[in-house]
Amino acid sequence: MLYNYFMNIKHKIFLLVTIIISFIILIAGLSLIATKTVGSTRLLLLILFSLMFMFALTLKLATIFGIRKQRVEIKKSFDYYIEELISTTGIGVIIFNSEGMIIWTSKFISERFNNKLMGKNISDISKEFEKHYKNNELEFTFQYETIDYDVQIVSKSNSIILKDISDKASIFKQYENEKSVVGELDIDNFQEFQSLLPEEEIFTIQSTIINMLDSLVKEYNIIYRQYVNGKFIIFTDGETLKKLIDSEFAMFTKINTNLSIPGVKLTVSVGFGVGSTLPSELMSLAKESIAQSQNRGGDQVTVAYQNEDYRYFGAETEAVYSSSRVKISQISKIIVERLSDRKIKNVLVYGHMYADLDALGSARGVVEMAKSFGKNSYIVNTTFDSTTKKAVKSIIQNPKDLFIKASTANRFDPETTLVFICDTALPDRTENPNAFKGYGKENIFILDHHRITAIPDGVYKSHVYIDTAVSSASEIVSEIIMYSKRRIKVSYEAAQLLLSGIYLDTKQFQRQVSARTFAAASWLETFGATASTSANLLKLSESQTTTIRKILSELKEVRPGYYMATYDGEADSDVVSVAADEILRTEGRRAAFVIAKVPGTKKFKLSARSLDVNVQLIAERVGGGGHFAASAAVSEEPLSIFAGNLIQTIVSVKNESNNN
Repeated sequence: MLYNYFMNIKHKIFLLVTIIISFIILIAGLSLIATKTVGSTRLLLLILFSLMFMFALTLKLATIFGIRKQRVEIKKSFDYYIEELISTTGIGVIIFNSEGMIIWTSKFISERFNNKLMGKNISDISKEFEKHYKNNELEFTFQYETIDYDVQIVSKSNSIILKDISDKASIFKQYENEKSVVGELDIDNFQEFQSLLPEEEIFTIQSTIINMLDSLVKEYNIIYRQYVNGKFIIFTDGETLKKLIDSEFAMFTKINTNLSIPGVKLTVSVGFGVGSTLPSELMSLAKESIAQSQNRGGDQVTVAYQNEDYRYFGAETEAVYSSSRVKISQISKIIVERLSDRKIKNVLVYGHMYADLDALGSARGVVEMAKSFGKNSYIVNTTFDSTTKKAVKSIIQNPKDLFIKASTANRFDPETTLVFICDTALPDRTENPNAFKGYGKENIFILDHHRITAIPDGVYKSHVYIDTAVSSASEIVSEIIMYSKRRIKVSYEAAQLLLSGIYLDTKQFQRQVSARTFAAASWLETFGATASTSANLLKLSESQTTTIRKILSELKEVRPGYYMATYDGEADSDVVSVAADEILRTEGRRAAFVIAKVPGTKKFKLSARSLDVNVQLIAERVGGGGHFAASAAVSEEPLSIFAGNLIQTIVSVKNESNNN
């Protein structure tokens, strides 16, 4: 354009100079005629030359401007041809100004968007487009009027390139819809039902499940088979799985409403595997996912995608309590066998970081059991909440002989040492992320009562005991000792700490209590443990009460029934938990979330509590986990960011039992 501009100036100057010269020659000729100083013949030739010069000049200029006009016309035709060519290939261009207003669109864009975009902001293209744009995404895909587009935003030139990818999207969608999916369904606690209920009620339970599956066969592309009583295998495709996900698997999670047996709660654990073309891999994914559903307490559906995170649905109720002691007897037998091995000399026991009374109590119980076999036993913990610090000071006689640092633990020989993790299932949540490093599967045990996202690699499943229906890890360890078939005389120290762990997690026998919980507590009291000692440990100091008041002064409602308090000051984890419990004491409040700074660190601790909603799924989305009604998380993010992420999670979750 700059070149054309200067060429126009050049032509104008040339024309002007030529006209002036011709005019001067003409005037000069006329002057000579007037003065008669030149012969008439010469004068006539001079005038004729002047006229011919002007004519030639005019002709030349006409030719030049004609060529230029022709070039412009050709260029216009070429530009039109290029735009037509681009449009037919499904590509369009949008130009916008610095304020985001659309100032030009190609023909393709005008036709696809019905000339509605000119003069509008680019955020007005569509809500889906706006979402990606506000997230500062420069390349993404969105759909407009059933057509899929690839988008590339070129910030430097204030332009947007759109490409129609409907054909590609259609092929991909067809591929996703036709993927094979394998599922497995187990009736929760079916073995216990078989031992307790009459045959006609067992038949009713199975019929209820079969009727539900038959209704699914009629509505969806599904087939199933019952290969063992209470266990079913399901075959379907990706399209059907998506429909089931959209319905949040309501037919599975609401199955209890179809049962007519009084006093029996019917729930199922379901797992689906998707993402592989190999049937064996799909079956393996299905088994992994149903194991996840069962380890998290049952009454839920897990979908396992190949090379992706699990997705969870359901869990609308607390885990179903089982009175069966078969599993606890099995794990107790395995532990006794390993402790009886003469090759084993040492036992290391880990609770989670900032150990509470349950982590300490369960760890101390394992140490007690190991010592009865003559093993050198230690607890690898140096961080405790304020209540646990009181217990260490008032109950444990020789803490220096009991507790060791992670650096010391790492020097033990993995060949002659057993490792136990209590009240958590992940080494990352202990003070030694390398707790399992170098250890064989046969030397590792996990004892926990929290719902988990995955069992760590390198651990035998038979060495993992996770029961989310049990009150506490301390109850689990108490039962392991009780049913070990070895007469173990438990010390007062171990018994009192185990009882205190149970007291803490049951809120002094107010929640998640079963006959087994009372049996364990009664058994511990035979070794001198007292309820009054445990209750006194849980009492708050004046300073803790003041801190709780400060935390609650920051309380606000995030969504109806969901309350959150953030505190920039330091507070022990047990104080944060008490503050969350205190929030729920007011009628109409369903869930409570409290965030405060972990003492002596830059980390922030979240404590989540609820009455009838699944706060575990919310905690998992911000990096934590736990129970249906009690969960936690720790973050190194600044308070504003951590709180912001939590608020976004609480608000965005349509139903607390949605997938995570």
